[in-house]
Amino acid sequence: SFPTRRSSDLGDLSKMFDVACTKEKAILSLGCSLGWEISAFLELTREFLQSHVNRARSENQKFVYFISQRRKTGAARLGVLNPTAIEWVGKWLDESQDMQKRKRKQNRKTRDHLESEVFDITEGGVNKMLRRLAKDAQIVKTGRVHFHRLRGWVMSGLSRAGFNEFQIKYVMGKAIPLADMTYLQTLQQEI
Repeated sequence: SFPTRRSSDLGDLSKMFDVACTKEKAILSLGCSLGWEISAFLELTREFLQSHVNRARSENQKFVYFISQRRKTGAARLGVLNPTAIEWVGKWLDESQDMQKRKRKQNRKTRDHLESEVFDITEGGVNKMLRRLAKDAQIVKTGRVHFHRLRGWVMSGLSRAGFNEFQIKYVMGKAIPLADMTYLQTLQQEI
């Protein structure tokens, strides 16, 4: 499956990253940095990402943190841009600055599909891209290749890195009971 919870996960992602173009590297690195659901990923704006990349570049920061709210649960979450995401999203923003959006045919099936302002791609397009990258990287799959697997991979990675349950929930935008939140004032600093 893609990516699985085996030790080869990072190897599979690295292989896909190696065969990817700048845009695809930006999508992979941002997806692996945030661990968000695809709808929130696609809703990110160029202005928002550009401001965080510019801040990281000007202040020579390796990581950028920001607070977001997950639409599905209403829970606060801590967005994290890691060095790879900052580098490749920055490269994509520079490269695509003057690109025109594609004109898509509207039909009943696709008219309500969310389209990324930054990457000019829909959910279906992202998943097709991931399947193609897995094929081009000659990864042997044991399950479906889709964006949501990145979310699971990030969650597992945080657990393996020693994050506790509340830290993981906060990064992923999972609901933390209000009674527990009062004891977690330092959660952001811990992360």
